[in-house]
Amino acid sequence: MVTGLRLSPSLTRLSPGASRRFEILGESSGEVRWFVDGVPGGNPRLGTIDDAGLYVSPGRPYRTEVVIEAAIGTTRTWATAIIEAREEIYRYVGSWNRKGANLIEAHGVEWEPSGNLLFADPQQSRILRFTPEGDYLGEIGKGRGSEPGFFDGPRDVATDPEGNIYVADGNNCRLQAFDTDGKLLGIAGRKGSGDCEFLRPHSLDVGPDGFIYVIDVDNNRVSIHEKDGRLISSWGRGGKEPGEFWAPHGLAVDPNGDVFVIDFYGRCQKFTRDGELLLVFANPSKKDRPVIVPELGAVYMENNPTHGYFRYHAMASDHRGNVYLMARNLLQNRACSVDKYNNSGNLVTRITLPPEAGRKMGGQGATVSTDGRIYVSDTGPKHAGVMIFDPV
Repeated sequence: MVTGLRLSPSLTRLSPGASRRFEILGESSGEVRWFVDGVPGGNPRLGTIDDAGLYVSPGRPYRTEVVIEAAIGTTRTWATAIIEAREEIYRYVGSWNRKGANLIEAHGVEWEPSGNLLFADPQQSRILRFTPEGDYLGEIGKGRGSEPGFFDGPRDVATDPEGNIYVADGNNCRLQAFDTDGKLLGIAGRKGSGDCEFLRPHSLDVGPDGFIYVIDVDNNRVSIHEKDGRLISSWGRGGKEPGEFWAPHGLAVDPNGDVFVIDFYGRCQKFTRDGELLLVFANPSKKDRPVIVPELGAVYMENNPTHGYFRYHAMASDHRGNVYLMARNLLQNRACSVDKYNNSGNLVTRITLPPEAGRKMGGQGATVSTDGRIYVSDTGPKHAGVMIFDPV
């Protein structure tokens, strides 16, 4: 049995060749397996970790950031180690623009198991497929309409390991499922606030349990669905207190099955699959400090939990428990960034978006490939495509 598992420290900075011991906190029993960036025990390029959790950073680092992972059974917990040999963690490597050719609005974006990219284009009501280099490959579904297989204002798209495709069909207020070739597999939902009803489905993700998780902005709730769309459960309510939602826009599910949700007006919250609050973060006010709430079993930021400085439009996640928030900083004239947090809510890095994103809206969405490359979807008067960042 494993409950409340986490690593301490959850974020550390080390010089090349330095060491740090990681301790497992929380109730646990069973054999502990240690990994560095997914490699059992690590290696000379990433650093090594022994059975007691002692990590030794490499003398010549391969990357600035590495993820320390402890696994007990099927439960994992992660920490971040930043090797201070370089100043940057990510490097901007370019972008591509297909405005008007096939793409009008690059809203939600998803990395497919095949290695291609899917885009939800709400203006055209299309789901489009491109290579990572921007070559158009076709579309999923039948375009604009309200019949099964058609879309009206789709906001997000997600895939499962088998390549099946799930679409948050925004204005049709429903969830649709397709196979990788575009054959309709299932459909669920209609407009409303009752069971299996939506008002504005905006973001979705596939959990490690194979279920589909959807965030509904105007119903302020998470709903969980079978692959064919059938409703399993839902939870959430509107409000500004910890555990409540204020215009939730982004959702991601980590490898443990915990659910992250971002409010548009500023904060990210982590829940169990059943809706139990675990953590509140992404409130970068200097006055805020972490506070443990025993009766909730959660950590949140003291003072105003929705400070109003940031706007968060969407989020992404990776297979090492990190989440990536598409942020607009109102205190810095709506400066736009991708803010990467680890699974414990520590800010790992803030990636400032390059000049082509200087339209004050920032990233519409993002997806992370298996090798850590970040694709940020971006739309403006003359641009619709992605900005690309590589870990260094």
